[in-house]
Amino acid sequence: MSEFETHARNLLRESEQIMDQQTAQQLNERRLNALNSTVTRSSPIPSFLLPAAGMALASFAAIILIVSPLNKQNSSIEDEAFLSEGIEIYEDLDFYQWLAEDETRLRG
Repeated sequence: MSEFETHARNLLRESEQIMDQQTAQQLNERRLNALNSTVTRSSPIPSFLLPAAGMALASFAAIILIVSPLNKQNSSIEDEAFLSEGIEIYEDLDFYQWLAEDETRLRG
């Protein structure tokens, strides 16, 4: 224990000895009232409801975390297929340009 703590403890013990009987009795009554008031308070929420709500919330979070990555994987596969189709169009860009010019020549 530090010197400060020792000094504070000694001062409190001395003041406890010097305290008059009436002040000590008032402090004791207030302490008992405070302790009894916490025991007599009752919650309007039933005691089983809080753990049940916590379990439901945890289950919901677990389902979201488990299902969420599956959707991301499926969408990435679809995106990859879509992007690969777009690349094939760009590979044959000369053909599509020739086709467009040929159609304009046939119409014109």
